[in-house]
Amino acid sequence: MQKTFTVSGRSFAAHVEPKLEKFWNLLAANRWEPATFQVFEKHIRPGSTVADVGAWIGPTALFAAHIAGTVHAFEPDHTAFEALEANLALNPELARNIELHRAALTDFDGTVSMTSPGQAGMSESSTLLDHGDTTFEVPAVDAARLFADELNAVEFVKMDIEGGEYETIPAMGDFITDRKPTVLLSLHPHNLGLDMNDEQRNDYVRAKTATILHAFRGYDAAFRVTAREIIPAPDVRRFLHGGGYADPGDCLLLLP
Repeated sequence: MQKTFTVSGRSFAAHVEPKLEKFWNLLAANRWEPATFQVFEKHIRPGSTVADVGAWIGPTALFAAHIAGTVHAFEPDHTAFEALEANLALNPELARNIELHRAALTDFDGTVSMTSPGQAGMSESSTLLDHGDTTFEVPAVDAARLFADELNAVEFVKMDIEGGEYETIPAMGDFITDRKPTVLLSLHPHNLGLDMNDEQRNDYVRAKTATILHAFRGYDAAFRVTAREIIPAPDVRRFLHGGGYADPGDCLLLLP
């Protein structure tokens, strides 16, 4: 079934598969991550270049394409990528602004194994899971190389990659330091250290999270982003300016 959705006055069409009907109903009712779209509205400069890393089936990429000049949409899950392509085909005017990359953005070139805890295409596939219903190999692209070259003009990064961020953000360190993009970053500590005891896992999660935050040292502001709210995170900002460790929560907006 094909439907048209309007989010913050910006419309796009999509195929509504039965397994994702709940998601699309939430989007139609403005109940799926409205704060994410608020961030896009406020912080994507018209005509700029955006990287949507973990584009899934397209809602954020299609929304961003209303504003940005170019959206680089990365999605390695083959089932989600097919749905993403199909949804772009329904929106040819927006699709002109979107460049698709069927690859996992990580810290090397090659291939990487991904596992979904349920069906593929449901936005939960991760390179960190070693057991689940579906495992598959996908192309891997070195973020350091890509952001030094093809994506060097990116001004806004949205990243939601189910734990892959713990490798990808450090790989982007030089780009982040030099270009200082605005970054909307989802964090997935629940996918880390799954084979460790609680004490080991807590230490490991803290160390991996600190490594990510170090990439943003000197950034001017940080906000925790929930589904509905954008909340100042002065403790995270203090860490970015040399203070003690702060738990960032599940999603951060980092402003240079």
